[in-house]
Amino acid sequence: MRKALYTFVFIGNEFFRKVLAGKWCRRFVELIEESRLRSDQVKVTLIGDLKKTYNYALNEFQDDEAFSESTLAAIANHDIFTHHSFMPNESVLALFEEADIGLLPTWAETYGFSVLEMQSCWMSGNHHQRQGIA
Repeated sequence: MRKALYTFVFIGNEFFRKVLAGKWCRRFVELIEESRLRSDQVKVTLIGDLKKTYNYALNEFQDDEAFSESTLAAIANHDIFTHHSFMPNESVLALFEEADIGLLPTWAETYGFSVLEMQSCWMSGNHHQRQGIA
């Protein structure tokens, strides 16, 4: 049986350095506008600073201002997105336990500790029991 709601979590202090995060957000909106996805089927929680638009990994090839403005507009204008500039670690871990999918799309990153945190929450067994898998 298909789930009615899929929850995604993105965490990263510098949202636009993880430039693919902006592209993911815009893609969710495109899928809704194309009627390929309903807004009641997905929830996306974003944790990070949306004001940091400089991406050191791209050097002189920065995204233009229109990209960041349209990404921010997509986030503000669609109720599938919930944004938190900051969230205490305990709350982040609780959010990971509830999430179906964790996102860490990035251009430049050391090994992402948030990936390990996501995996450890999901492997605890609690996630699978709540999702009706175990």
